[in-house]
Amino acid sequence: MSLKSKDTDPFAVLIRFGRQQLGETEMLNDLSNAVREAITDVIHVQILARDELVNRWSAIPETDWLEVRGKLLADTKIFGLRWADVERVVYEVDARRLKDKGADDLPEIPLVSKADFVAAVAARGGDDEKVPTTPLTSLEYRGVSISSRYQKAREMEIMVQMVRDLGDHTPSVKGLFCDSQGCAVYEARLSDEATEEDAESVAIKLDGFVFETYGGHNGIYVSGRDGINAQAGPNWRHDRQAMEAISAVPNGGSDDFPF
Repeated sequence: MSLKSKDTDPFAVLIRFGRQQLGETEMLNDLSNAVREAITDVIHVQILARDELVNRWSAIPETDWLEVRGKLLADTKIFGLRWADVERVVYEVDARRLKDKGADDLPEIPLVSKADFVAAVAARGGDDEKVPTTPLTSLEYRGVSISSRYQKAREMEIMVQMVRDLGDHTPSVKGLFCDSQGCAVYEARLSDEATEEDAESVAIKLDGFVFETYGGHNGIYVSGRDGINAQAGPNWRHDRQAMEAISAVPNGGSDDFPF
């Protein structure tokens, strides 16, 4: 079904699309008006300029923004809309809100031009996996060096937010790397002063943040001097939901269970 519909209620279009994707709509029942309005904006992401979305979402009251942000970045990803675009807008809204509060700005992560990106993808026969989306090879935020194997802007944005969430653990980390080839695999390099306990704390902190904010990851590996290390195995929201659904079935499921 195309999201370009003549329906007068765009949210109704989203609900129908969600039913086709999932076959159920329980997760839509408790959305607040602020979330509904933001998701309605997403339906028009093809026709709304990015600046307009940034302006609209920046006007959402701070008390509602955390809920809206969480839904946009995690739960509603299953609808299959252009979430890379949505995440970029959310990043810019976060940056504006911090600036308005007089807090430190999130670093600007420029994008390569559309023409250069299209040309590079064409040169690879239509495969965009290894094509950079930002000219940055690395950046530094709060003393942490951030880099992405294939120079993906979205991965750098996620890692900036990971650093921002580290709080008191930030001094323990000197580098974050996303292995683009592994898809959502992150490596954290610890400072020389970091201990085994610091490694465990950083792994737990990063795991929880990426799971709650972006829906999950394929592994987080933390390493420091003298063999200090810790890790969090692959952890995805949809996998956990699937296991919860299976465990809810009498006798642990059956041969005809759809999973």
